[in-house]
Amino acid sequence: HRSYETSIYFEYFLAIFGASSWQGSILWWVQRHRIHHRFTDTEYDPYNSTRGFFYSHYGWLFEKPKYNPKMDIVSVKDLKANKAVRFQQKYYPHLVIFFGFIVPIYLGKYTINSGYLGFLFIGCLSRVISWNSIFFVNSYCHWKGNRAYDNTISARTNLFLAIWSLGESCHNYHHIFLKDYRHGIEKFDPDVTKIILYIFEKLKIVRNLFTYDEHVIKEAKLNVKINEMEKKVLELKKQKKDNNKKLKNTPYYSPSIKDLPQMNHDDFLNYCHQYEEDNKKSIIFIIDSIIYNVTHFNHPGGQPILKAYHKKDASKIY
Repeated sequence: HRSYETSIYFEYFLAIFGASSWQGSILWWVQRHRIHHRFTDTEYDPYNSTRGFFYSHYGWLFEKPKYNPKMDIVSVKDLKANKAVRFQQKYYPHLVIFFGFIVPIYLGKYTINSGYLGFLFIGCLSRVISWNSIFFVNSYCHWKGNRAYDNTISARTNLFLAIWSLGESCHNYHHIFLKDYRHGIEKFDPDVTKIILYIFEKLKIVRNLFTYDEHVIKEAKLNVKINEMEKKVLELKKQKKDNNKKLKNTPYYSPSIKDLPQMNHDDFLNYCHQYEEDNKKSIIFIIDSIIYNVTHFNHPGGQPILKAYHKKDASKIY
């Protein structure tokens, strides 16, 4: 995402030790990550969450990629031009063998006096834990969590995974503001990577940490709140409509204005006369061109107030 800049020496350091994670070369990993951002939740998304939790977690590893037609669309020219990336790509198998097999064996041998346990725990188990921290970001963080910056996408923020993934699980923000060096921007968001990069900047190891303008972030959060309020209004309207259907044929029924029959003044008077034949105490009047039958309504001021406007237009007082 080019969220910061650093020296070529630190790039080599990251490239060499990054290979120890056994997650593929920089060129291989970043290209698929960019495809994931470009085609999120489509058939070309390597970790397509619409295909289920287990597919986006690790199922995609055992299937022939569908994103191959998009490989040329998502450019990695910047990576191919980078010396550290080219070095890692060329010597990736050697780096994996050295840091994944040889180093763990020797660490185990000289720390716990067992090369076998060193390979098993420092080599294999640590990699499995590391893999799943990232796999859970692809799966769980597209399934459960809050969406404070865009509630129309599947990417979510899950603080439960934040420490394990070093802040990567603050995922909703990342999908909207992908170039920002921070994933968790709130004060108490457990984004370890953000803190490390901040310290590295103070130590002059990295520079030009990219952040988005505060007003852009606030606008995104506000749009989410507006969207949620609009959904709540629609839900309330539906509840009102459903409840009104249950009240049909009762005095409390309130039909939609567009469903009311239209009539002229003579039709209105005829309606009043017909109703009076059944109920001598009927009270019917007009408010803003709508006829109201308030015969059974108990007005706090008494029925005479209503009766005074029987068969008349009461818009001025109501």
